[in-house]
Amino acid sequence: MARTITSTRVVVTLETLFLCRKCGKEKPASEFRVRSNIKKTITSNCRDCWNEWRRINRATNPERTADEQWWDNLRKACRKQSITVDDYFRLYDEQDGKCAICEKELQVAAGKGKSASIDHSHDTGQVRGLLCGKCNTAIGLLDEDVSRFSAAASYLAKHPNHNISTENM
Repeated sequence: MARTITSTRVVVTLETLFLCRKCGKEKPASEFRVRSNIKKTITSNCRDCWNEWRRINRATNPERTADEQWWDNLRKACRKQSITVDDYFRLYDEQDGKCAICEKELQVAAGKGKSASIDHSHDTGQVRGLLCGKCNTAIGLLDEDVSRFSAAASYLAKHPNHNISTENM
């Protein structure tokens, strides 16, 4: 059974032929990238031409590419959480540029590492704030369960700076 790509205009199988605007060759739809926008349309250049363009672009302009990637990642993260980039930076300003849990400085400079994590409730989808990667991971690993956080805090309070000896192992 052939997979299909649905467009607002036409249903296309991966074997349907399209003309690449760059190389001028007729190729099956499977040789073209699918845009990640809502319409799921096929790009006008084939994968080979696109990859060649990206390779040249990265080689000739690596700083711009890193900056573009950072902004692309931020836009995707915001879109996934149904907020705008302006909402993201408003949250950043409201939190004085710090993680909402540990209050460490958040990394938000373009091209300078991963952007701050957009924390949200997995039950409601509601955005709660911005977190550093470690705090966001911790919340996820404890399944957003307040009782597990309390138990972990109690456990750590009972065993401050306690190192287990490995001499008898």
